[in-house]
Amino acid sequence: MGHDERYVIEPTKLENLGWNPRYNFENGIAQKIQWELTTPNGGSVYLTASTGVDL
Repeated sequence: MGHDERYVIEPTKLENLGWNPRYNFENGIAQKIQWELTTPNGGSVYLTASTGVDL
């Protein structure tokens, strides 16, 4: 077992508070990949402008 199991998120408590994910993993990752492929510099221009951090 690696250390990565620490990063697993158990959403039960959030769901009990009424939170539900906006996207399932498959649709969310597909949308993210499409955005990365169609956005100049993978969005770093937008991040730089909004955060002031030069990527």
